[in-house]
Amino acid sequence: MEAFSEIRALLPNCKLYELKQNGERLIKYKIKGKDYLFDPNRIFSSSGIKITILKYLEHNKTPTQELENGLSLFADSLLKTIELKNPDCYIVAIHNNTNNDFSVIYYKNSKDAEEVYINNNEDIDNFYIVTSKTDFRYFKSKNKNVVLQSANANDDGSISIYCQKNNIKYINIEVQHGHKEQQIKMIKETYSLIKNKIK
Repeated sequence: MEAFSEIRALLPNCKLYELKQNGERLIKYKIKGKDYLFDPNRIFSSSGIKITILKYLEHNKTPTQELENGLSLFADSLLKTIELKNPDCYIVAIHNNTNNDFSVIYYKNSKDAEEVYINNNEDIDNFYIVTSKTDFRYFKSKNKNVVLQSANANDDGSISIYCQKNNIKYINIEVQHGHKEQQIKMIKETYSLIKNKIK
């Protein structure tokens, strides 16, 4: 995440977690001397774990139950680390994408979205994904690109699906890589929303 140090300065009272794996999205997991690859945002359900293992099957040539169990334990440890004590708190994810590779347009005709708002004057690569209709309306009122995730969205093992299934408030900030100033603005907007809701 490009703006991690700035975010820490902006949000001194928030808990910030960053997964680091040498600048790569995929994480290596070693079992009996062999490295396996997996996507760290596809491990929060058993179906998601199977999906990420199969996706990288060329590398994970001999996936085992031990690998599935290991990824499940890793996911559980992450969730325990970020455990929310207050039901009014949020999990906020901050992701970078690449130009026109993954954008708000993806959700326009997708069953994964209940509603989508697109501001034609905003970069389509910079958008929010939320699980609350109230939060969707907030960002829409600010003319920000925003997606309301469907309760029937495909279970790909992502943290957004986990949060929705477990009634945990969730916001994902998606920003094109290199748009650091925009990322900070979107984080401030999110912080403003949350701060006003949990006074």
